[in-house]
Amino acid sequence: MHPFDDAPNQFEFLLEVAGFRHNSQIPVEQVSDGDSVRYIAEPDNEWDPKAIRLEVGGNTLGYVPRGYLSLLHRRWENGARVEGEVFRVNGTARRPLVYVLTRIGNGGRASGSNSHYAVAS
Repeated sequence: MHPFDDAPNQFEFLLEVAGFRHNSQIPVEQVSDGDSVRYIAEPDNEWDPKAIRLEVGGNTLGYVPRGYLSLLHRRWENGARVEGEVFRVNGTARRPLVYVLTRIGNGGRASGSNSHYAVAS
């Protein structure tokens, strides 16, 4: 059982972006706290068909860590809204760390929401 299985309909959590050093199309210096993050499902991803890419301004930031994938897919299947923003950028020059505050909400896209779920085409 995942710790979020019994979570309320609306909640938030912090995740570290997976693969930032290897997959990001954005230099760490151009990532800022508060940047809107978009969640893009990648069902055709050759390594993991449940992969969810994180984007800022249309550019790949990295991926949702594997441990959160089932949760997010289950919530989307039940009509939940997923939104996020860069919460903090830190770490070292050799290993920069990017954290995203992820919000799970009731179905539908909120007026003026920062981001949403999409499927890569």
